[in-house]
Amino acid sequence: MLDLDSLMEQAEKLVEMEDDKMPRELDSSMEQLKVAEMEDKKMLVGIDEDLMQLKDRLTRLEKKLEYCDFVRD
Repeated sequence: MLDLDSLMEQAEKLVEMEDDKMPRELDSSMEQLKVAEMEDKKMLVGIDEDLMQLKDRLTRLEKKLEYCDFVRD
């Protein structure tokens, strides 16, 4: 997997070149960059909601707990 910084540099070079003849290597790198961005967005979309649900479940659980002391002689 190519480094994201490397892919971004290649993308910037393409913009600077403004050339319709995109080399095969850069074309492949751009596709990988697009896929990586899409995967990152998909992973981050629901994470806040999931974390909030988990937090709510844990804090509600804490309120339902009862404490009792056990004394052993």
